[in-house]
Amino acid sequence: MFLLPTNLANFRSAPEPIESISVPINACRASKLLGELERPGPGGKARKPSSGLVEGTAWADDLKGVIWFKGTANQLAEDRQRVGEFNVRPRTLKMTVSIDSPLDRRQYSVTGTVFNNEPWTTGDQYSTGVQLTLNARVNEDNTATILAIYRRDKERPITITFRANNASETAITPLIRAKESKKPKLPEPDIRVQAVLAD
Repeated sequence: MFLLPTNLANFRSAPEPIESISVPINACRASKLLGELERPGPGGKARKPSSGLVEGTAWADDLKGVIWFKGTANQLAEDRQRVGEFNVRPRTLKMTVSIDSPLDRRQYSVTGTVFNNEPWTTGDQYSTGVQLTLNARVNEDNTATILAIYRRDKERPITITFRANNASETAITPLIRAKESKKPKLPEPDIRVQAVLAD
């Protein structure tokens, strides 16, 4: 006759089996995305969706474009979910900067396609002395929050942040003037920025 133990507290369950899966990465190089996943969160390197991965449980194969994960079924489900949060192609914006400098008798515009959260630098250091670095972040409502670093000639750079509606032009010269510590010796050029979502 087979008897069940009366004290189940002393009865240990078998450990969960360890499995391996590969997850295809489409948004960027696999090792770069793995680097983002491995950053520890507020709770340290605990294997949770809101924090980093346990060291040695994941590795990237850049040539095949996959990340391999090793763990229990529950851990692998969490890992797959986390990859889904990061494995998103960055949105692109078409940025246009228009500069009108009557003092320099120069008027022009420059257009470039940039990735979300990637800095882009443009300007004309020879004739107007203007250099402008823009870093745009696309918001959920399809507006863009833009960090702009403005420099003219050898003066200290001025950093401003503004929100731009999709495809509308924003005059940033008044924002630059408001941040200047002293009145400029020469009039600032009129600078306008337009951000258009490309996707």
